[in-house]
Amino acid sequence: MEDYDFISFSCIKQDINQVRDNIVTFYNNEFSKCWEIEENEVNIKSIYFPRPLAGGAHFMKILLWEPIDSKGWTIFMNNYQDGGHSLIYNLSKLDDYKIYFVRMSNLYNQYPAYTFEFLSKDNTRIIQSIKDDNKWNFYAKGEILKIENPENYNKKKIKERLNSEIIIQYLYKIGFDVRSFNFWHSDKEGIYLFQHCWK
Repeated sequence: MEDYDFISFSCIKQDINQVRDNIVTFYNNEFSKCWEIEENEVNIKSIYFPRPLAGGAHFMKILLWEPIDSKGWTIFMNNYQDGGHSLIYNLSKLDDYKIYFVRMSNLYNQYPAYTFEFLSKDNTRIIQSIKDDNKWNFYAKGEILKIENPENYNKKKIKERLNSEIIIQYLYKIGFDVRSFNFWHSDKEGIYLFQHCWK
């Protein structure tokens, strides 16, 4: 993860095959025409490295995997800058879905961005710190989660209110050690979904 200039992924409390099936259903008839599914070894760099392509004019690639140490959870990663947020949002509105969506970049980026978001059918919590036009902006909405440290959000420097270290700490409290090999790998094959045409 440290090799990435920018990375975005979602931790989904749902069976990996259920997530796959719900994605297929979401795209409806377009999926059978314009998408392919394959199972293979988990390799996040096959989705993008060191950052996703800008814009959304390229075909989508999605990788789903169950981390070695997080049984019953599915990690979602795609090759769009927004982390496939619209798809994640729609999944979160289904019954029995709980999702943590994150975006992290390094401070050497021209416009660093940090997002931590919890989504479910009945609840949304978002914290975001973004640098835009040489100015940092901080945004928070929703009920504070137990894993958060609200004192962070009172810091004078906006860029210190939410950053990679804070997001990593929050994820660790949930049960994800994103600095561990076992988070980014699985003892099962990952599920790849590749788009190859427009509807």
